[in-house]
Amino acid sequence: MAIDVTSLYNRRRDNRWDRVSVGDFLERVTYSYPHKEAIVAYEGAYAYQDFARLTYQEAENAANQFANSLLATGLERGDRVLLYCDNSSEAMIAKLGIAKAGLVVVPVNTMVALDVTAHIIELTEPKFVLADAEHVSTISGLLNEKGIEINVVIPLGGEVSNDSQDFKAFLEQSSPSAPEIRIHGDDIWEILFTSGTTSMPKGAMISHHNTYFASYNYGMKLSRGLHLETDYKVASFLPVIYHVADQTLPGSAFLMGGTLLIGRKQSMEGLADMISREKVSALWAGSSESLRDLIEHYQSHETVYNFKSLTSIIYGYTALAPRYHDTLKAICSDQVLIWGSFSQTEAIAGFRFFHDQFAEHYYQNCPLTNYLGKPDPSLAAALMTDEGDLIEGPGKTGEVVYRSPQMFSGYYKNEKATEEALAFGWFHSGDLIQFDDHHLAKMVDRDKDIIKTGGESVSSSRVEAILRSHDDVRNAAVLGFPNDKWGEVVVGFVIKKDNSKLTESELISYGRQRLAGFETPKSIVFVKEFPETVASKILKYKLKEDYMEAFREIQ
Repeated sequence: MAIDVTSLYNRRRDNRWDRVSVGDFLERVTYSYPHKEAIVAYEGAYAYQDFARLTYQEAENAANQFANSLLATGLERGDRVLLYCDNSSEAMIAKLGIAKAGLVVVPVNTMVALDVTAHIIELTEPKFVLADAEHVSTISGLLNEKGIEINVVIPLGGEVSNDSQDFKAFLEQSSPSAPEIRIHGDDIWEILFTSGTTSMPKGAMISHHNTYFASYNYGMKLSRGLHLETDYKVASFLPVIYHVADQTLPGSAFLMGGTLLIGRKQSMEGLADMISREKVSALWAGSSESLRDLIEHYQSHETVYNFKSLTSIIYGYTALAPRYHDTLKAICSDQVLIWGSFSQTEAIAGFRFFHDQFAEHYYQNCPLTNYLGKPDPSLAAALMTDEGDLIEGPGKTGEVVYRSPQMFSGYYKNEKATEEALAFGWFHSGDLIQFDDHHLAKMVDRDKDIIKTGGESVSSSRVEAILRSHDDVRNAAVLGFPNDKWGEVVVGFVIKKDNSKLTESELISYGRQRLAGFETPKSIVFVKEFPETVASKILKYKLKEDYMEAFREIQ
């Protein structure tokens, strides 16, 4: 065995003893806490009873078996393995096994439209497919058109047909010993598709290094308030298989020697039950609206649940009203840390807004002002003009751009989009923000969501915040629709709270009292639900497509 002991640069750490590999997460902990629980799945999030609760040694053995079984089929380094699965302990084991084998996992959001799934299949050309039984009928037609078969099925929501192999049977045909594969930290282990707030998602290439950095970063914050890092128990009923949360929750649990707790799909009742029963310490709540729903569910069942074990709660996208913060402070641990995270698939480090650190700003201005807080210490964040010049000073609006080791490696097979995203040596987020006199970031809007009406620029996020502040409004989205007279007109889409009798004219009047005339919506549409990503981001382009004809003539 030749070991280079002279070169001081261009070195590669790709040996089993010194590499950075997502597939090694579990193995490392088996040398310290082999019998500690690594993965706990809520009812419905496991197919086999012995996968409901997996120790580090059990999970490591299973991931090795899956990796070896994949390699035995003839798959080679860099081949893509497509996952069409919702949350389950089996799917999580599969992802870790794919990483161990030096292969690339392509997890697909099971809720996206079939044309999007077809796009992902065509782009990535998977050599192997794993699916949940309940989704086989949905995806099999698309795969058959490409001459691709479903190789292995997890028997969740249905039975395994004779055309595919049962997950456990596939697993058990191979050795539980770790495969001897050379892996480098810069190798891509996952192609994670962006949430698709534009028409077609792009495939963000995620390296082992990126995931390791993100996992340590989030683990350090989410384990705050605990005596020992190994006491860390992080829970989510939101997707961790095909969402960027897989960069922050599973890895953080495993690197801390903690426990990952997952539910099949979002359920306030199930999540509240798991927090209480398993004494969960950290929670990824998703959007502030989802966190609010959890709080309200708790309040209606106060004698049933106990949230006193929670020491860290993270949410994202929109501001949380102070009254909900105060409720969490009352019902959770005395040391609970409540914070907003603002990041994206390509740049997971992002901004952090710790309520307690900036209490004066929070109580005086939120939720009408969506404070993003400070950039993560591992992140360089600046404002940039379209010409590539950095913007200095408070109160100026610009696109926020990033540099960080927690960064994607480009968009798979999309050189043009990658070059545009990394123009001038920074990653371009597409988000418009401002810094105040204390260098606290405030959200202005997505660049593409600024509405141009009558020569004025309207921040849709500002109008949304005003509409959400009405006592009868559960959620709101604001869009601009083309108009011959004004260029665009402002239209609000609103979900009312249950039993509300709020009218369009009443809400427009409410907005007019708090907004400039050009900002006030010309029309309000009440809807029962929004088209959303898995993380509760509203798909505005779908709303616009659905209502374009209806608002074409608004003056």
